[in-house]
Amino acid sequence: MAAKHPARMPSLPEQDWTPGAREIFAMVVPPDTPLKGWDFNSILLLAHHPELAKGWLTFNEDLSKGWALPNRLLEIGILRVAWNRQMEYEWVHHMLLGERLGFDAAFYRAVQVGPDDPSWSDVERHVLVTAEQACHRQDIDDATWAGLAKHLDSKQMLELMFGIGSYVMLAWIFNSSGLEVEPPYREQARALGYPMLSNGEA
Repeated sequence: MAAKHPARMPSLPEQDWTPGAREIFAMVVPPDTPLKGWDFNSILLLAHHPELAKGWLTFNEDLSKGWALPNRLLEIGILRVAWNRQMEYEWVHHMLLGERLGFDAAFYRAVQVGPDDPSWSDVERHVLVTAEQACHRQDIDDATWAGLAKHLDSKQMLELMFGIGSYVMLAWIFNSSGLEVEPPYREQARALGYPMLSNGEA
């Protein structure tokens, strides 16, 4: 599935890479890997505004590493937001990132089904409902809050809300900008049999 719009804000071309843009490229990947920050369309989008990008990337890196919330729960919430908002870019990239957590094609299909899939634990089901409500409501309803609070403390609840809320915002930005998934990553996800956004099939 293509982005909702053609690229409205094209990737910043190399001739326009300022020292600030090059600084954010260095923030994205470890120096000992062959990947470069400019390999990612999301970073080439953010490179239009390096000052804003630095703050966002610092926050996002800290949130991704986590403090108290299990990473599995954060990723479940992010993936459900990506599915609900039809944010192909983060859907593909977070499926590929999920390999390190042992996620597979069946897991991603369960994310697509949502909280009614029988494979989820109680806390996972409430995380999925939270992601639903972040996309469709102004708050978390009382029943879902109570369900989360049975399993998560205040720190974990805040991490979950910041994480899910951040990706709702990213979906709006990326879909509005017409951000496209890099073809090699889309093909890698397909080759692994992961379900894509277009029709739920690999």
